[in-house]
Amino acid sequence: MKIRVWNKERKGFCENDGYNYWLLDMDGELHHIQGRDHHHIEQDDQIENYIIQLSTGLKDKNGKEIYEGDLVNDLTPYFCSDQITNSFIQQERTTNPLEVYWCKGESQFRMKNDQHEYHEPINNRRIEVIGNIFENPELINEASTL
Repeated sequence: MKIRVWNKERKGFCENDGYNYWLLDMDGELHHIQGRDHHHIEQDDQIENYIIQLSTGLKDKNGKEIYEGDLVNDLTPYFCSDQITNSFIQQERTTNPLEVYWCKGESQFRMKNDQHEYHEPINNRRIEVIGNIFENPELINEASTL
């Protein structure tokens, strides 16, 4: 399971850079491996300083990996009825930034904002990552004022 880790104190993501690795074990415990040193975060009572986000295992339209907590635009086109020509036409979807989250009850990643919640799994969508809830909170605030 691939993760990324947000450090609340440093206000930044922890690096997985070949020397530093952040791992989540099968018991849900966070580990930091730095070179040959192993550091079990929970034993040091520092776990509250970290937020763990799961990878969806999917990539957006630009090839960027999608994690829970990412803010995305849903670019999936939809079809609607044209009353004048009595046919279906393809429309661009216009949504405010949506937050990716894990829905435990349905065991799937979803997208949500203040106005509505999408019930389709995100792997059926054309998505573009535009930020995340930590580094781009202004995107959430802009969406709630629209």
